[in-house]
Amino acid sequence: MELSRDSDVAMLSGKIFLVTDIKEDVQSGTFMFVPVYRKEMPINSVEQRRAAIWGWLYTPYSMNDLMSDILRRWDLKQKEGIHLQIYDDNLSNSSLMYDSHRNDTFISSSTPSRTITLPNEFSGKIWMLVFTQSGKHVLYFQGKVILVLVSGILISVLLFLLSLSLFNPLFRARQIAGQ
Repeated sequence: MELSRDSDVAMLSGKIFLVTDIKEDVQSGTFMFVPVYRKEMPINSVEQRRAAIWGWLYTPYSMNDLMSDILRRWDLKQKEGIHLQIYDDNLSNSSLMYDSHRNDTFISSSTPSRTITLPNEFSGKIWMLVFTQSGKHVLYFQGKVILVLVSGILISVLLFLLSLSLFNPLFRARQIAGQ
């Protein structure tokens, strides 16, 4: 809240557990705070903003609800799909805020997988986004990929032979003209 006041920018809190969810499915979430200043007071410096603060507007966000709305069309529940996890600041179980496969076993330890971790700064917080895809169903030389590779090589060879056939008579004509 102090950071939002001092910088005059909306800020997110760290990971919280929403009180309204205690009786049901407990969800982690975050608060977004926006400073509200007294009318007609200057807010050009940190000291002026601290003197002019009247209060904050805030809104709670449940991570499961927020992410299901954001990712509505992205089918995360497919077994061969992408597993998304969102962490608050660091990669530890205590900072896990969202898991697209929280009730499923997405990837076993014996299955090879690809993982990419992207730090994302948003509204004063750093969230670590971890995308994981099982290597079990994803092969480089599968289906359409091999077809595109073979087609590309074949078209390249045909274009080379075509340009060679066009260049060869021109070269011979110059050779004959030179003699």
